[in-house]
Amino acid sequence: MTPWQLDITQMQNCNCDFGCPCQYTVKPTHGTCEASIVYEIHSGFYGDTDLSGTKAGFIAKWPGAIYEGNGEIQLVIDENTTEEQRKGIEAILSGKDTDEMATGWYIFNAMCPTKHETIYRKIDATINQEERIGSAKVEGMFDLNVKPLANPVSGMPHRAAMALPNGQDFLYAEVANGTTITKDKALPGLEQPLYYWVPSIAPSSFEYIWSERYDGWSESLLVGSLKYMYLERLELKDGKVTYREKVAKNVGRVRDVKLSPEGLIHIAVENKGIFRLNPKNE
Repeated sequence: MTPWQLDITQMQNCNCDFGCPCQYTVKPTHGTCEASIVYEIHSGFYGDTDLSGTKAGFIAKWPGAIYEGNGEIQLVIDENTTEEQRKGIEAILSGKDTDEMATGWYIFNAMCPTKHETIYRKIDATINQEERIGSAKVEGMFDLNVKPLANPVSGMPHRAAMALPNGQDFLYAEVANGTTITKDKALPGLEQPLYYWVPSIAPSSFEYIWSERYDGWSESLLVGSLKYMYLERLELKDGKVTYREKVAKNVGRVRDVKLSPEGLIHIAVENKGIFRLNPKNE
């Protein structure tokens, strides 16, 4: 095992509510866990290789809580690094050369069976932990920005922090308001979506309706919403969404929607059970 050590400041943003539910053994806010992280490596080494002054990061996504696995991860290392520095940083961020469960990097990689090839891009980062302000730009990949939480009454900066005495990812962290914007909206060879939601409804499932038992619903698409807790029906024509309708409003976090062989719609709602939508005229 190659000896290594890092003194870093990390800035990370996820898609959940403030405070990161994972740190409190709670499920992700919107069902999935999506994160972007940038590291400023102030000093450190990997074997005989000095890693001081380098930068790195990663983006990752899990379909549920991190501990449930089945995630994917993409490492990025600043292009202004030597070949030896890249090997060292990649080994550390991949969870290698460490005891089992000893670091957050080990856990992240263990929970990500899909590991994309490491890429090398220009990384610019400015992080002020004390003021909870920071920004990072990974060229051609994503922009990450954080600002202080705002007091809901006065609008002034509100300070909150997390302490994890036995944490693997960190021991202490300042909490801020973060946003991550990916750079590429379209790429050659990738098919664009027919429709997307802004803000996202956190879609959980889709089902095409072939049944004639629901008046006017045949050839519609049903979509479950985790975030807004309803079922949505979409009508499509010539590859475009022409009509939207909310169904079963406030039913709860819709995990799945299925059409039975008899042509009846069933929805699975988190912590409530399975419900059937009965046609009006039956």
